[in-house]
Amino acid sequence: MNGGMWMGRSSKVIAGATLSAAVLYATYFFVSSNAQEDGQPAAEATPSSPVTPSPQSTTSRKPFTRSESGYRWDASKPGIATSEADAAWLESKGFPGPDVEDHLRRLSLQELESLAARGNQPAAAIYAYKLATSGRPPAEVLTALSKSANEGSVYALKTAGDIYMTVDGYRDPAIASAYYGLQARAGDQAGFEQRYLLSPQLNNTQRLRSDLMQEMLLRSMGSTLQSPAGLDPRPGFNEFVKQGITSISTQEE
Repeated sequence: MNGGMWMGRSSKVIAGATLSAAVLYATYFFVSSNAQEDGQPAAEATPSSPVTPSPQSTTSRKPFTRSESGYRWDASKPGIATSEADAAWLESKGFPGPDVEDHLRRLSLQELESLAARGNQPAAAIYAYKLATSGRPPAEVLTALSKSANEGSVYALKTAGDIYMTVDGYRDPAIASAYYGLQARAGDQAGFEQRYLLSPQLNNTQRLRSDLMQEMLLRSMGSTLQSPAGLDPRPGFNEFVKQGITSISTQEE
């Protein structure tokens, strides 16, 4: 009898968590679809190649200045980079260097929107964050992030996690954890660290909802994150994973 009651309650919990994840995924998909219908065509990609701008759109864009884009290695001011190779990886995944980030965060929403429309991935993520902190609705914020994330910006995934972890009116550790999980799947070990820090804030139901949300977001992003992280991981990623497994195994003995 008690076993049957437990199973019944567990089924309700799982069903509720699944429904919540499905609703969140539907919202994300709806936002992405609207972005495409508003004049932002869906990028076509094959499972073996990343999404890239067409030659026509690339040549027609005005180049960005050094203060607007890039992650240039400076050992005296490294930011989150640990080496020149790390800085190069971060730049390739849409992260701004310390000076670039400082400059972009000082710009107005209109200036950031203009840069984002020209394909500036760091500006798109910071624009979305500013929209969130100014009280704009989630649909508008996710629209600003989705195109950049689908084009391979890991910084956009991190920013989405930051929004759901820190911004009033958005705080939801389960959703934040889902986006940080995508950051890790994209080959950035910082995503694992962020999920670990959030873990104490989640109960079992929230963890399940987060995992389901992460899986559905992953599927919605097409080929961008479908490839294993090992194909293009951040420097230190493999070592981080190996050391983490060894450390945890040692603690469990």
